[in-house]
Amino acid sequence: DIMEHVLTQNLHAKLHFGRLHMKPGKPTTFCTLPTPTTNCLVFAMPGNPVSACVCTQLLVQPCVRFLLLHSNHNNNDNDDPDIHGESVDDMVDRMIDNASVLHAEDEVVLTHDIKLDFERPEYHRVRLSRQRRTNGLDKRTTTWVWEAASTGTQRSSRLMSMLQADGLLALPRGTVQKPKALKGEVYTVLRLLHNNVSLGNGDI
Repeated sequence: DIMEHVLTQNLHAKLHFGRLHMKPGKPTTFCTLPTPTTNCLVFAMPGNPVSACVCTQLLVQPCVRFLLLHSNHNNNDNDDPDIHGESVDDMVDRMIDNASVLHAEDEVVLTHDIKLDFERPEYHRVRLSRQRRTNGLDKRTTTWVWEAASTGTQRSSRLMSMLQADGLLALPRGTVQKPKALKGEVYTVLRLLHNNVSLGNGDI
């Protein structure tokens, strides 16, 4: 709250968002700060260490990767074509569509129940493991699936929840009808960027 006030009121930054509807990371703020030559991108991260780590993974690292990819293009205004004949806005859309700056996403099976948060969707830190499963009645046919297990208590002040985490499990907000994510259900996991290789089908 203090940083948002300083950035917008004292430094005249443009506020793009000051709250995020997710857990962890609710107080994350993003502004653009005008300078004599360009706009400076400013991320104000949450104070709790896990929140800061998760939001860095979800927001800051993809942004830096995009800027690095864009550095090979002409520094044109958004409405002007670049050297590849597309505007910067078009390039952003293309990179997002191709997921070239985003996390690899894969489907995983839960190994146990996880209580859902009733207020916000959650990025739950998980460990991943590959398991062999037989297909129906044909015991000779097996496939490999990826399973997800929680890293433990998910308090945003507990940095141990990031230890050995392979990904962020995208969980929906809980409801009275759906208070838990159940063992055996399939959910999407975002690979952490230090381990950002798609799991694929796991065939060996």
